[in-house]
Amino acid sequence: MKRCHFSRLNLGLAAAALACAFPGPLRAGTGYLENGDFEEGALKPWDWFAAGGAKASGELDTQEKHSGESSYRIHNESPLEPNVYGQLRQYAYALKANTTYVITAWVKGNEARGAQLALGPGWKIIERLPNGTFDWTEVRKEFTTGDAPERYDVVFISGSTTEALWIDDVKIQEAGEKSASVYEPSLWSGVPASAKFYPIFQTSSAKEAPVLALRSTDKPLFGGDIQITCDRNSVFFKIRVFQPSAVRGTAGAGMWNSDSVQLAIDAGAPQTTGGSVNTYYELGFTMASPTEAATHAWDGNFDWSTAKTHGNLTKEGYDLTLEIPWRSLGYPAPPASFGLNIVINHKGDDNARHFVEWTPGTAKVKNRDVFARAIPATGGASIVQDLSLDHRRYTPGQIIHGRWAAYSREGASLKKMRLGVFSPDKTKVWSSDWMDMPQMAADTTQTANFSLPVELLGPDGDYEIRLQEEDGRTEAAAPFRVENLEKRIAAETARIDARTAKAEELWSSMPEKRDDAYLGLGFSVIHHFMQRLANPGEGSSPEWRMLQVEELGRVLDSIERRLAAGNPTVVLPPIDPAPVSARDGVLLAKRGDATTPAYFYGYGHFSTVAKDIPLLAKLGANLIQQEEGPRALDKNGQLAGSCSSLFSVFQTAAASNVKIDFLLAPHYFPESALEEFGDLRLGKSTGFIKFNIDHPAARKIVGDWIAAIVPPLATSPALLSVCLSNEPTYSESGRDAYSRKDWVLYLERKHGSVAALNALYGTAYTAFDEVPTPAISSEKSNPRAYYDWIRFNQQHFAAWHQWLNDRVKAAAPQVLTHAKIMTDIFDRQKLSRGIDPELICNITDLAGNDSYAWPNPYGNYAYNWRQVAMWYDLLHSFKGQPVFNSENHLVLDGSPPESISPEHSRCVLWQGAIHHLAASATWVWEKPTAPDLIGSIYMRPANIFSMGEAMLDLARLSKEVAGISDMKAEVALLYSVPSLYWDEKYPEILASAYTALTFMGHPVTFISEAQLIEGRRSPANENISVIISPGARHVSDGVNEALVQFQKKGGSLLTVGEGNLQYDEYDRPRALNRELTKAAHLSWKKGQDERLGARLRAALGDSLAPIPSLSDASGKPAWGLEYRALKGDGYYLVAITNFLNKPKVVSLPFDGPATDLITSAAVNPREISIDPLQYMLLRISMR
Repeated sequence: MKRCHFSRLNLGLAAAALACAFPGPLRAGTGYLENGDFEEGALKPWDWFAAGGAKASGELDTQEKHSGESSYRIHNESPLEPNVYGQLRQYAYALKANTTYVITAWVKGNEARGAQLALGPGWKIIERLPNGTFDWTEVRKEFTTGDAPERYDVVFISGSTTEALWIDDVKIQEAGEKSASVYEPSLWSGVPASAKFYPIFQTSSAKEAPVLALRSTDKPLFGGDIQITCDRNSVFFKIRVFQPSAVRGTAGAGMWNSDSVQLAIDAGAPQTTGGSVNTYYELGFTMASPTEAATHAWDGNFDWSTAKTHGNLTKEGYDLTLEIPWRSLGYPAPPASFGLNIVINHKGDDNARHFVEWTPGTAKVKNRDVFARAIPATGGASIVQDLSLDHRRYTPGQIIHGRWAAYSREGASLKKMRLGVFSPDKTKVWSSDWMDMPQMAADTTQTANFSLPVELLGPDGDYEIRLQEEDGRTEAAAPFRVENLEKRIAAETARIDARTAKAEELWSSMPEKRDDAYLGLGFSVIHHFMQRLANPGEGSSPEWRMLQVEELGRVLDSIERRLAAGNPTVVLPPIDPAPVSARDGVLLAKRGDATTPAYFYGYGHFSTVAKDIPLLAKLGANLIQQEEGPRALDKNGQLAGSCSSLFSVFQTAAASNVKIDFLLAPHYFPESALEEFGDLRLGKSTGFIKFNIDHPAARKIVGDWIAAIVPPLATSPALLSVCLSNEPTYSESGRDAYSRKDWVLYLERKHGSVAALNALYGTAYTAFDEVPTPAISSEKSNPRAYYDWIRFNQQHFAAWHQWLNDRVKAAAPQVLTHAKIMTDIFDRQKLSRGIDPELICNITDLAGNDSYAWPNPYGNYAYNWRQVAMWYDLLHSFKGQPVFNSENHLVLDGSPPESISPEHSRCVLWQGAIHHLAASATWVWEKPTAPDLIGSIYMRPANIFSMGEAMLDLARLSKEVAGISDMKAEVALLYSVPSLYWDEKYPEILASAYTALTFMGHPVTFISEAQLIEGRRSPANENISVIISPGARHVSDGVNEALVQFQKKGGSLLTVGEGNLQYDEYDRPRALNRELTKAAHLSWKKGQDERLGARLRAALGDSLAPIPSLSDASGKPAWGLEYRALKGDGYYLVAITNFLNKPKVVSLPFDGPATDLITSAAVNPREISIDPLQYMLLRISMR
């Protein structure tokens, strides 16, 4: 890894470089560190040592390197323990006394944990290395030597379990030295994944396309080989997937959690398609049958009718061939380049998702900036080159990191080249000297990394870095922008300060608006973030502070508009501290002299949200979530002193009129108990619960915790509710001595005799206690036995929640309870996790959950509204309970410093309330001290302001919103766990029917198999006159007879999709009752929801009560907008929300005057303009 070093000699626009032929004579760290690039072929003068018996090893690695031929790879199997670690060390001998230096190193990790760089005597200078799985990342640490630096320690420490940590290009230089570095190139056979580059040759070429090999580091190994070609019309993908077990694919939005391939495409410059701006597409592919591939689009207005997809199973896995027209990606012809990422997902034997992805920009975090570049070759080119940078915008003080890559198809001798940076007027502002490029053999790739300090360039502006030949031709180029963010932040902050002072002066002169809640909200956001900008802390990079100051400008825009407008002043009396009750699907609380519906919305979940309670009350919030678990008990089972801080939080909340949802957190289990009882710790766990829930010790410890903590908290006026468990999952029911008897008893009750079970399973057991619990993911071997265990596990885990609930009620009968369950029920691959939401909701007072509503600015719909609304309506259908999302994810973890539409945050909260969401704690009000906290709502002032607006809207319009959400549904969709297990299309047809009904203006609910069989109804489905079976082919005994009785009592049955109701819960065919064969039937086709809506509208006809129609500009029924029309005494109350990524003009059949209660603006019902994600609540006079 030789480096050429280039320093800027002229601070003007033109800059020359120090002469340095390539490869040059300088080695990494010469003079301070030796062999910092690990290119000597041996480790010396570094040495490796495993201390304290650590199972840690290290070796030179020629397969993975930042540059040159090798790096150093560390593997560690020892968990974090004091004085147990592996170390890579050498001494720097030539450092000067009392001098400041900078050490840099490039590191890459695969499930790396607990690594750090230690420097100097006693290793007192520490820089923590990144955790997790990450690509090559530069680590920098500034340090100052002491009086005697003759032998200065440089140590890389691995202190915890790590699959792999690679280290390369370690260098020490004096602080303040500004030089560019071009690292020695690396040569590769084929196209390595690490190059983040792929040359796309023409399909007409006689040679095979290069193979991109993606391989996991998991054992057993899985992955895929990808080849990509193109012609003038389309791009073609040939993907061969290898995996160690049978293929298990799941169709629909949950495809990513099964054996599947995700293809993410960044189309670069915005392309307009169908009225929506698309630059990003994320497509999914899995095997629906041995010869049929299922598809799904998560993002982008992608037209599947233009694409061709084929798949087939192989002995090793499956093959996919894809043809995607350029025009379907917004390109009229092949582009010069585009961003590309590929993820191969595998559902392991542990039933967990495993994946390997080309770049870390899709599987966990969506980040197009790190995508690989795909380069369509032009003409007969045999060499394809690319130049890419790590960011698109830089600020002084930063370093531009880039990579050049070239692929030679035939073999070539490259000419001399150099890097140059050019300003917009084509002036060269920096360049390297000419570099002699090595010879390239056929089917090889050459890559070289480079680093360039921003200070070597000119003033702020747009630049381009080019790789040029001697004749001046540019072989590859990459644009970027330099902007002094600190200078701009200071200027913008000053402007915000001045505008704020002027707005506050105006506000103080308007006594009629002095107590306006919306103005108070806006100014509170301004003051809070201005204080944070003045005292930047952890996570406050220039990019984040720039975003925040820009968003504060938008908040001020709203304040100034409100000050100038004639909006009535909104003053909201505080909620009375009396206990809150649940009734008719809403929460009721006293506000002033009246008991009214109340919406408790706020934030979670850790220490910062507790500290900021008084602030949050000013931001519209009236709820937070806090947590503590049985680890807070002392050895005598009494509350430890650490709980005093929790009680203080409750006191602060009560004084601020803020409620607290308390999470019991049984997963915070004492480690000492797990050590004491050998059979208490679970061997494997898919979630937070690491202990055997049936173990007597677990029951005692958790029971003691509930008995100790709930009574004192129940006396606080701040307590709203108790959350029993956090994202609960459990897959161990029946697998241990404590629950084995329950499994046997379940089988006895279910089947009656061993002979009946054997006939069903195809087995020859002689007694029920011989029947094993099926292994996770063993449904292929005996799907009927596995189904039995799925249902038993769900019931057994629900029984544990019943036990938790009983303990809480014994300690405080009046306390409202819920559990933070996830949306796993719609994903067949997650049915083994033990949650049937109906069973949990039947136990608790509130329908608790944890779900997400992430923005989607690239698709047809602006966010995943359907997944959220359908989930809330399902939960509400079981008992008519208020819904509580106590971990409401509005922002994807790890989101970059880019603005997210404030309308998204506002709309998600409002729409939640329309769908029975009575309480919500948004994830997460916490400083960004961990990867899953970066980019959260805490960092985003515009979104905090918009959420506060929604909270205030719900507070002042709570009666109207409750009236809309309580509208009784006439149509119910059949909820069937057997169909979720057996029928892959059932979730998709269910979602299609739900979408169609929603856009028809009808409230939608569900009816479960249990409700049908037992003849029960909830307040949610007590008025239904139509039941739709949406592809429910498998149903339990008793369902069909209940449907016949429903028909005989005047109800209507409608089926969508083929084969409804024709199999029992064990996949045995059954003859349909004659009455059921008379049910109206509609066919279903994937991706044709709007057509299904038209057919449903015609089929339902007079079965439903007439409602006012919402029409688009052409007079057709509007699509993409949810609306509800509630008739009052002489008026209609109409709620409308636009889910589309484009504005719409719609009309209602009314001529009376109308007012939007959100804005107080007059509205013409015949011509309503509504922007993306805008919600309206119209009061239309009928007089």
